[in-house]
Amino acid sequence: MTNIYRLVCTLFVSSAMFIIGCGAPQDYTPQITAPAAETKPLYTPNMYKNSAPTAPKPKTSTYTSPSSNNSLDGKVIVIDPGHGGKDPGATKASYSSAQEKYLNLVIARELEKQLTKCGARVIMTRKSDTFLELEERSAVAQKYKPDLFIAIHTDANPHDLSICGPSVYVARSASQKSRTAAMKINASFRNWGFKPRGVRNADFKVLIQHSSPAVLIECGYLTNKQEAQRLNNPAHQIKIAKAIAEAVCQLQ
Repeated sequence: MTNIYRLVCTLFVSSAMFIIGCGAPQDYTPQITAPAAETKPLYTPNMYKNSAPTAPKPKTSTYTSPSSNNSLDGKVIVIDPGHGGKDPGATKASYSSAQEKYLNLVIARELEKQLTKCGARVIMTRKSDTFLELEERSAVAQKYKPDLFIAIHTDANPHDLSICGPSVYVARSASQKSRTAAMKINASFRNWGFKPRGVRNADFKVLIQHSSPAVLIECGYLTNKQEAQRLNNPAHQIKIAKAIAEAVCQLQ
């Protein structure tokens, strides 16, 4: 009787477990959800914090870097960016968003780069926004006795705002080397699509207070609205420097 009772109880318990789902485990396939693709912001404020801006390339394609022939090997060139520091340069009636002293320095530094490619040793009278007396600039030329001294300026004429175009100056008693350099630079400006105003005579101190061949270049007029806009354009600044460099690299 006891065995029959135990059998009945066992059957009862098994039936109950089956009914409430506690029998053999059912097949189970886990549902795996793929992780969302990682997204990155296209721009964050600090993404380009340490990146220097790249100046656009000049539109002209006529320039070939003379670096391969090292045409200025052994030559010394002094570049004098006009004004600086407390002396801003041309400001009256100027349409420029930058003062002349800054534009002179930007063009001069680009010219330094181009002439270095030609093999020249380039001496800068200033490399930052610093003030130099005219006598100090001339003293640099007297010290290094360069093959050519190049003063870089931008011009202004508040009485006639229509005047534009680069000019090249030499001293009234300039040497033939100075005049040859000036004529080549003027011609190179024309070849590069500028409308130069020719070679002119003026006894600027930086042209006459030393014994080296020398030119002073006015790269354009800040009092002409359209030209001022071009002079503030990095591509135009590079174009000016390359036009000058191409002429200087032809000098013997």
